Amino acid sequence: MSARGPGHIAALARIAPPRIGAVLNVGTAHLGEFGSQEVIAQTKGELVEALPSEADGGVAILNADDTLVARMAERTDARVVTVGRSGTAESRPPTSPSTATPARRLPS
Repeated sequence: MSARGPGHIAALARIAPPRIGAVLNVGTAHLGEFGSQEVIAQTKGELVEALPSEADGGVAILNADDTLVARMAERTDARVVTVGRSGTAESRPPTSPSTATPARRLPS
């Protein structure tokens, strides 16, 4: 889903309700439309707010390495799976080519 301002993702999620949502970063590419990274984060967080609860199969995949993204875990009742290089991430990339197994498999 995409947005050009606050409320757009929420509106799209009402049309096509997501079951799984991933937010990987809150960058600066859209500062012109949104004004600040905090507003971008608030808007991207509309995706995790739209997810069904964990009991109803909702899954939010969030980047543990981006503080603004990691905070979105508080905004959903969906199951939260964190990814990234941080020690707090549930799923991390391998540390070397010989350890090609992820720290945790993502839900299927």
